[in-house]
Amino acid sequence: MKNIWPKEWGITELKNVASVATGCYYQQHDYADEHLYEVTTIDKITDTVIALNAPKYMRITEREIAKFRLKKGDIILSHRNSAGQIGKSVVFELSKMIIHTDKFIRIRVTEDYDSGFLNYVLKRSKDAGLFAEMARQNSHTLHITCSQLRTLAIPSLPISMQLEIMEDISAYEGESRTSYI
Repeated sequence: MKNIWPKEWGITELKNVASVATGCYYQQHDYADEHLYEVTTIDKITDTVIALNAPKYMRITEREIAKFRLKKGDIILSHRNSAGQIGKSVVFELSKMIIHTDKFIRIRVTEDYDSGFLNYVLKRSKDAGLFAEMARQNSHTLHITCSQLRTLAIPSLPISMQLEIMEDISAYEGESRTSYI
């Protein structure tokens, strides 16, 4: 896979700066039952919008809720899509409890990596065609596994430099916040 980053930047694999996981695959129900929890999930994402589903009901334990609950700063990535759409990503910024399902991949950065910067890196990787290149064809859609994504080459920069780059990008492009529908 080609390297799209400046030569003077160090390079590492995504797995060294973030955890990468698919979500809960349990069946969702439209109606309540005494053994089901009410949960909200993500329907779809665009560049800056997360569309939420209406509440559903799921047989899930408190431990699994803790495991699959999205946290502020998590990155949501589309890993099953067309060549032009695969690799779409957005930073999750809600306090509301949202359960991460297997419809998307969740990327959670370590404390020494900025989620905004990583999302910028993911968007540039998508624009360069890296996700379409690494994906496998599954009927009519492309699919990226967590294992494949963990090997994505990304910049290895000190967090202070990541934040400085993001300030420059915000000043140039204007700040874009995630919105929810």
